[in-house]
Amino acid sequence: MSITVKSDLISDLELCMPGDLLIKTLNSFNAADVACNHGEHEMLLQSGRSKVTLPCLPADEFKLPNVKGERLATIEMDDDMLEGIRMCLNAVGTDPTHPAQMGVTIAAVNGKAVFYSTDNTTISRYRSKSALKLPGDSPIILPTRFCQQLLAMSKAYPDDNIDLQVLPGALRVKFAEKASLMHKQLVELEPMEFEGVIGKYFDIASVTSQGGYSSIPNAFDAAFNRAMMVQSDTPDKKTEVTVGKDCILIISTSKMANADDEIPWEGDFKLPKAFNVDPSHVVRGLKICEAVAFHRQAMLMGSKDGKFLHLISHVS
Repeated sequence: MSITVKSDLISDLELCMPGDLLIKTLNSFNAADVACNHGEHEMLLQSGRSKVTLPCLPADEFKLPNVKGERLATIEMDDDMLEGIRMCLNAVGTDPTHPAQMGVTIAAVNGKAVFYSTDNTTISRYRSKSALKLPGDSPIILPTRFCQQLLAMSKAYPDDNIDLQVLPGALRVKFAEKASLMHKQLVELEPMEFEGVIGKYFDIASVTSQGGYSSIPNAFDAAFNRAMMVQSDTPDKKTEVTVGKDCILIISTSKMANADDEIPWEGDFKLPKAFNVDPSHVVRGLKICEAVAFHRQAMLMGSKDGKFLHLISHVS
């Protein structure tokens, strides 16, 4: 991945400095102005009587990759689409053998942009209002780090139009003519059928309409945080959830401690048997979700308007 930013402050500088160390150095100075003097292999930063010397590399060692070929598509990333990326970052995975777990997937469903992410246990889905047409109708995987930098740069350039360009083997975002962000494109030879997987557990159309599921009880957050506390890092542990007629039972056990919670419940979902769930997945979803539904093999959380869904598979 590479980032290019045009600056009017320095026009003849042809060096590459360690960015994290540079930021920490500048933040350590109290003065408004910092003097910069550079040689061939180092940069001297001076503020008053304080000096810091940083190592440098030739600029040629940090260049944008040479991407050949015309762009295949240009997608305007409006606020709704950026929100879809932000919400779906909640469920990205880290398995490099499955590219779909390594970022946020954007696909066109009924002519609209829909975002997905998965870590093999949870799936997030965000339905945007933005029109979208992709080359060959093939979904595109936006790598996790690319998404994080895109959101950060969108805050740095809030007034710029953000265009995502799909290139052969790469993705590039341009912020007017001030900055650009580029990343090699992840390719999934067998794209995951997100709609089909979610549809095995829940009728997406009914859930995304009003009244499709119930508001999350206020005590959920504290109960599942206690479950995480009880489990800690012990190997043998489980959190068992029972959805009854008028209450939800959450029982967590481990070699270290146990925790029982009984939460009043007036929802429409009752399950005859208890199920096991990873409490960390629930806590992660509670940060951005407002409603919940239950199935014998999965738990579904999301926004009340149904735009965002977060499915959590039961675990053994």
